[in-house]
Amino acid sequence: MIKSALFLILPFLISIAFAQDSGTIDLEIKNWEGDLIDPFGTKILVYQNNKLIQEIELESNPQKISNLELGDKYSFNIIRHGIIIPANKYVDLNSDSKLIGVSIPSDGGIKLNVLYKNGYTPVVGATVSIKSTDGMPLVSTHTNTQGQTERFWFQSTVDDQFYFAEVALADGLSFIYSPIKISSGIASDYKIVTPWPQIIDDLITVEIFKDGKKISKDDGTFKVMIYDKNDQKISESQVTRGEAHFSNIPIGKYTLKVLKKTDEGSFQNWNTFMTILDGKRDTIQISESFLDSKKGCNCVAFRLDDVQDYFLNEIQKEVIELFRAKDSTLTIGVIGGLIGTDQGLVDTIKENLRIGTLEIASHSWNNVPITTYSKSEQSSIIKMTNDKIYEEFGILPTVFIPPENIFNEDTLLVLQENGFTYMSSSFVNDSPPYPLQNSEFYRFPQGAQTARLDSKTNQWISESKEKIIDDVKSSLNNYGYAVVMMHPPDFSVNDHGL
Repeated sequence: MIKSALFLILPFLISIAFAQDSGTIDLEIKNWEGDLIDPFGTKILVYQNNKLIQEIELESNPQKISNLELGDKYSFNIIRHGIIIPANKYVDLNSDSKLIGVSIPSDGGIKLNVLYKNGYTPVVGATVSIKSTDGMPLVSTHTNTQGQTERFWFQSTVDDQFYFAEVALADGLSFIYSPIKISSGIASDYKIVTPWPQIIDDLITVEIFKDGKKISKDDGTFKVMIYDKNDQKISESQVTRGEAHFSNIPIGKYTLKVLKKTDEGSFQNWNTFMTILDGKRDTIQISESFLDSKKGCNCVAFRLDDVQDYFLNEIQKEVIELFRAKDSTLTIGVIGGLIGTDQGLVDTIKENLRIGTLEIASHSWNNVPITTYSKSEQSSIIKMTNDKIYEEFGILPTVFIPPENIFNEDTLLVLQENGFTYMSSSFVNDSPPYPLQNSEFYRFPQGAQTARLDSKTNQWISESKEKIIDDVKSSLNNYGYAVVMMHPPDFSVNDHGL
């Protein structure tokens, strides 16, 4: 009887002892006006004796933080809308429950006015995405007939942190404006003058090549037609001496179709070329199909972007292992500042590097478009990422995948200065063809993707297998190679945002 009673009592005593060794903090977060903040886009970093032990998504306010050891000192940082705010609150937890209040700066308001290059014509219907310093997307909206967005209220910025806006007229036709600073409690307006003309006044010349030379009348009769994103023809020009000429074209993304006259008198498609017309290029060169001319490598490469710790990590590992099982090589874009603590992912990468089925590309440091930084800052970011990849995996990458596929001339110079020999962006931001030989720096834009990003919902929408295969075939036909872009969410199931 005594022995049985002890067996019943001991678990209860152990339970009480454990409870007495741990406690709970109810953290209440208010702004400077004394109002409880909205939990959206807010995280709490919990430090125990100055060591980070938890990262908590704020689900309610106050937020309950449980299973904390008694007798230790705790402190907090608040990350709201991507802005890191030291709470400057230290707590000696000496009881099983405590209510702690912290105060952070209030929100500030911003409204954007987007204009064309002339500084007064509004950009109507542009997609505007506002993001935080760490690349966290906060909102996506469209400009009205005055080129303005509605006003949004976000966490005010501190120190050198900032927001940035990405303005897009089409997929691949975008402009980054930064930095955007927000003051507590103040509504500010930002005037964004894009580098785009509304109408391209300069003459656009399309040069047609065959066997490395401009076509002549001996090659036949050709014409070029320009179609907009809705597949509506907006202009047409006959080819004379290997050239077609266009003017007064609105800025945008277009498909150029080169047609050749048949012996029966009808015109048939000779080649199709997708490009951005933004006033930066006055000459476009289109060659005959790479497959018809037997140029190019006639090969397909796959790249997995956004590889990082604890981000759908089981999916990342499964994709890597699938390529290993198929005995196929895969290039992964590693984010330097977000790799090294997820040991399972790190081990999978190391093992596949060892057997030769994996290649590591630099995907920059923090997945923020690199064009938000100056040339010297870009150089520092590239070097930091190289150092981290070498520290974790013992290799220096020679391939660069720019975040969001965006880059500029500074990026190209910095990459070559740091020993990179390859870059893969996208066709809409980087128009080929580029030579496959006789070059020290190769650019292979992606021509297909397993999913596309919905700018309104910030969710990846899967492409159909038929669309992916058609895009691969088109890229092979036009350029002699195809790069397929993938992201971990493409192979996941989104269940109500999880």
